[in-house]
This record gives sequence, structure tokens and C-alpha cells, in this order.
Amino acid sequence: MIPLWYFYSFWCWIWTVLYFFDYIKISPFFSTLGCIIFTTWNVLFSGHSHKFPLYYKKFIILWESYTALVCFNKYRNDKSVNFLTNIYVNLFAFFLYYCLISSFNKTFSQIYFVDTPNQKEFKYPFYKFVRLKLFSIYINPYSS
Repeated sequence: MIPLWYFYSFWCWIWTVLYFFDYIKISPFFSTLGCIIFTTWNVLFSGHSHKFPLYYKKFIILWESYTALVCFNKYRNDKSVNFLTNIYVNLFAFFLYYCLISSFNKTFSQIYFVDTPNQKEFKYPFYKFVRLKLFSIYINPYSS
């Protein structure tokens, strides 16, 4: 099981919660928008989309859409930080994420195009997959 923190979306979900409750002023909207576009393409239209179970496709697209909508609803009414600053911070956040996964000898393409579609846990029912994924936060990355 790939740890959740290997996915940029996971960091965007945390960022969305912090933004929603006003702990952070910079919106993750542009990152969540990128996540929904990439995730939709990855699980529906990429060459390995047949490896993703239908429950996973539905769940991840709906969840990514929900986080993007939460960010959009708050972002459109919040003009405290300018547009360009938001874009720069979102790009910088992705750069930091890439540095993090690189420090564990992983690449973006390896995580999203090799490891994710080939997870053996996809054979499990939805509830068990989600439970395993939630507990994968605590898996030691050095053990794999």
C-alpha cells in the first residue's frame, strides 16, 4: 500500500481543511483544481485506467471534486490574498512536494503511473481499501 502522504492530493486535502477554518490565508484552489483534472484523466482516460476498480474511480473523483468546490466557494469570496500570490504559492507547494518524494527516491511518474495502478489492495472491497489507505499514513517509507 502506498502511503497517503506520497500523494499530492493528500497534502491538498489537509491544506483545504486549514484554509476552510482560516488557519491559512493562501487558498489551495489551484492545486485542488490541478488534482481533479489530473486524477480524472489518470483514472478514466490514461493507458492504465482499466486497473482502477469502479468504486475507486467514483470515490476519488467525487472526493477531489468536493475539495475543489470547497476551496472555490471560499476562494471566490476571499480577496485578502491576490491572484498571483495564490498561484505562486500553489506552484511552490507542488515543488516542495516533489522535493519530498524525491528524498525517498520516488518520482511523480513512478507513484502515479506504476505504483498506484498496480496496488494489490484494489482487489479488496471498498470499505477495506479505505481502512487500509487511512492506516497507510503510518507506514514507514523506508520499509518498502
